[in-house]
Amino acid sequence: MNETAAPEEGARKGGKKRTALIAVLVAIALLAVGIGAWSVWKANSAKGDAGATVTSYEGMTKEEIQADLDRKANESRMTISVAAVCKIDGENVRVNVINDSSNRFSQSFTLKQGGKTLYESGTIKPGETVEWCKAPGAEPGDAVITVQAHNADDGKATGNPQAAQVTLVESK
Repeated sequence: MNETAAPEEGARKGGKKRTALIAVLVAIALLAVGIGAWSVWKANSAKGDAGATVTSYEGMTKEEIQADLDRKANESRMTISVAAVCKIDGENVRVNVINDSSNRFSQSFTLKQGGKTLYESGTIKPGETVEWCKAPGAEPGDAVITVQAHNADDGKATGNPQAAQVTLVESK
């Protein structure tokens, strides 16, 4: 009897191993399908605007929301000061571009006339002034000074450049 019992016992052990192996393979397959489905969902889910700041005002009063919006507006505000009438003296133009000391941003500017760039500045830190610039080819007439803000940390341009119409006149 021992001889006939042994093969049945071996078959049971082999069947249990096979059942366990099938269960593990099914679990792995379900896990793979779940990961695949999650990956597809994640890839197709809506992504936020990279340039937007997302904020939740849930639970805040109207006054608290307005105070937060005012704070954010003040943090991004920048004063721009340029001469409305710029004097030409040879190849030099008196632009008087001032980066107000209260600004949080550095600035740069370009002077253009008739679609041609006459001058491009370097970085102007808050509290600094560019009184004169070398602008060969400047002639009496209308011109545009465009001011660009720069991030104080990395120096990269930030925000929207602002243009001011100016008049170039011969210095007397």
